Amino acid sequence: MIVIGGLALLLGAGAYAAAWIGFVVLGRDPAARHWLPLHLLVIAGSIGIAAGLPALHARQEPQAGAIGLAATGMLFVGILLAGVARQSVEAFALRVMPRVPPGADLLVRVAGPLLFVGTVILGIVTVVADVFPAWTGAALVAVAFAGAIAAYARVPGRLSYANAAAMGMILAYLGLLVALGTRA
Repeated sequence: MIVIGGLALLLGAGAYAAAWIGFVVLGRDPAARHWLPLHLLVIAGSIGIAAGLPALHARQEPQAGAIGLAATGMLFVGILLAGVARQSVEAFALRVMPRVPPGADLLVRVAGPLLFVGTVILGIVTVVADVFPAWTGAALVAVAFAGAIAAYARVPGRLSYANAAAMGMILAYLGLLVALGTRA
């Protein structure tokens, strides 16, 4: 089962990263032809990430313990809220409305802290657990802080999208390591 979860994380995070790279390159215009396909790829990728996170935790569980489980849970809920629920609303609502409905922004206000705290703690746990290369945990922490800065400093959207793509690539690599059963 852990191998299947690793593959889900690899494929989901790969799709997630590819979609955000698409947004970096093509922009995020609701009238563009790539709008809906890329959003659907983000949504499918987020589901894959959520399906693979338990396997990531299972590989680190003896060393990560309850703190790792809590971090994985926060990241799991955050990715479902931001990557599935919010992106679903945005994918379809912005084609017919001038802006995302206020209720959808609430999803981001809840998901943002969960994603930030969950990613930071998971990154630290990954470094300490020494199951995967330490740089993967450090990279998770770095993208969490870069994402928080991007969200609150109002950096250009493409930088934010690139940060999301980086998160996807790191998780895809971790998914590969989980599927292969390799150690640091």
